[in-house]
Amino acid sequence: MTQRSFHPPAAPPNWRGGLALVGVLVALLIFALYEHARLPQTVTPQRWQGVLRLLTLLPLLFISCAAVTFGRDMPPGMPFGVLCTTLALMSWIASGASPLVFGHRVTPEWFETLLIGVVTFGILWQALLGMREGHRSFLATRDAAERDPLTGLLGREGLRRRVGELPPGDALVVMADLNLLRLVNDSRGHGAGDAQIRAVASALRGAFPDSALWCRWGGDEFVAVLPGVSEEAARTMMTRAAGLVPPPTPNMPPLAFGVARGTVGEAFERSLALADQRMYEAKQAQHLRLGDGRDTLALDELSRRIEALATPDEVIRVGLPLVMDLLGFDGIGFIERREGGWCLAHAHLREGVAFDVPAPGLPLPEEGLIGRAAREERGVWSTAYEEEPDAVPFWVDSGIRSGGVVPVRCDGRAVGMLILLKVGTWRAVTPQVCRVMETAALRLGHALELRQAVAKVQATLEHGLLALGVALEARDLETHGHTERVVRLALRLGRALGLSCPDLEALRQGACLHDLGKLAIPDRILRKPGGLDADEWAVMQTHAAVGAGIAARIPNLEPGVLEVIRHHHERWDGAGYPGGLAGEAIPLLARVFAVCDVYDALTSERPYKEAWTPGRARAELQAQAGRQFDPGVVTAFLRVLRGEAEVAVVRS
Repeated sequence: MTQRSFHPPAAPPNWRGGLALVGVLVALLIFALYEHARLPQTVTPQRWQGVLRLLTLLPLLFISCAAVTFGRDMPPGMPFGVLCTTLALMSWIASGASPLVFGHRVTPEWFETLLIGVVTFGILWQALLGMREGHRSFLATRDAAERDPLTGLLGREGLRRRVGELPPGDALVVMADLNLLRLVNDSRGHGAGDAQIRAVASALRGAFPDSALWCRWGGDEFVAVLPGVSEEAARTMMTRAAGLVPPPTPNMPPLAFGVARGTVGEAFERSLALADQRMYEAKQAQHLRLGDGRDTLALDELSRRIEALATPDEVIRVGLPLVMDLLGFDGIGFIERREGGWCLAHAHLREGVAFDVPAPGLPLPEEGLIGRAAREERGVWSTAYEEEPDAVPFWVDSGIRSGGVVPVRCDGRAVGMLILLKVGTWRAVTPQVCRVMETAALRLGHALELRQAVAKVQATLEHGLLALGVALEARDLETHGHTERVVRLALRLGRALGLSCPDLEALRQGACLHDLGKLAIPDRILRKPGGLDADEWAVMQTHAAVGAGIAARIPNLEPGVLEVIRHHHERWDGAGYPGGLAGEAIPLLARVFAVCDVYDALTSERPYKEAWTPGRARAELQAQAGRQFDPGVVTAFLRVLRGEAEVAVVRS
């Protein structure tokens, strides 16, 4: 790995050398003038011309002095070239002016030819040095832009460029992640967190050969590409690097890492994704090996892992055991409301725990924590369950000492509950425990809502595409009513543009199904409250092409319907997706619907913004005409809106 270059402090200017040179040249000039004054010659125009030529030596004199004075601050070799050029040029000018001043030639012609050669050499010398220095400056600037300023490692773009320059062959991709960096920041300050990151970067560079391309991939993630290194050797190096870094806590290793083999020249992202997956598997294994002394940040990371689970079955069978193990409890389960009451649907116990699990399907007593959570519709907790006034004797006799119950909501109503138990001994119910359980309940509720939304979509396909569009909104709650509104707007605009009846029908169907592809977008991206990062935005952009692929399987849809779904996010200037089409290469129906879709989004309230006024939204459409939208379509749409406003005024 290339290290950062060290630049010594600049040396002071060589004032003495410059002054000495000035003194010598001034003395020579005074001597020449003195000798000239002794000669009994008359002043002629030619002599004045010679004197003027001699005066042109003064700028060259100052350049020579500057080269001597500031030579240490110039690129190596540059002062020599400047002095050669200026001194030779001064001698050349003086030799040409001497016949005019003294009346006779002082220097032979061959000497003048030599001076011309020296001047030419000096100019070429400086030009070559300038080009070399410019190339060095370009490389230094590019290297600085491609490196992480905190660690000196490559950044993402720098790594991708270096990988593209590698010769074909096998290479390993290593993804490493710092454990509990947020805990270090919260407990000891961000300066300590930065020091931890630098220590890890230094350890990684020291443990791997110079051929390893290390990159700081994110805030606490590092990626390496290792040409010609075996997986066993890479794991040994990573273990050695981890041993050079102080752990964030006594029971947590400083790093988790994953290794994947790839081939230089193939898709780098594939190997990176495999290494990322194996890194998270290693991190999960590290967390599961922890005892009861778990950390706050580990709970936060668990919350993120739960958010990544998509289906109800994944949350129940994968996420709930993970929650139980990391929180240090002995049992976790999911109960759901059925006709006979609250019944156990799934239970998971820690190995070796003696507890009689009720049979699935049998109603549970609606008393104690379960009854209180059902009545109050909130999570209830107890560190000492036997001391609760409404404790159920059956559960006390079964050995339950601590636990809690959290409702699981779907479409605003409680459809189930998560139960967390500690058997035989007590476990403090901390705010972090409550937060993780609430996160698991929310994730399960969202997964149930998604499954319900998909079921609604499948059930309503035969009853009309508008019903399908409305059902899609059950997935993205921020767009309630959006489908019906854009369908109405699109049809009015289509009629104003004189579209045929088949095109109007295709426009209507496309408007109903335009967000069909969002069914494939994970909730953690679709419902993220803040802005999306580059990777998340790339996933979100796939919904247009995915939606067109899904719609293509629906029989009897017009081609125009698929064009609306696939291309309604294209831009007139070619900066849209998924095809990057521009101008009239974008299908007309997609251009029509895009204007209606954006107008309704602007004038609707969303969790991340307030609703724009119609006037402000119209001004934005006008501003985007010729950039995002077809100018002719925008003009027609604004006429439609003005016509509606005039009708409303007349009726009032």
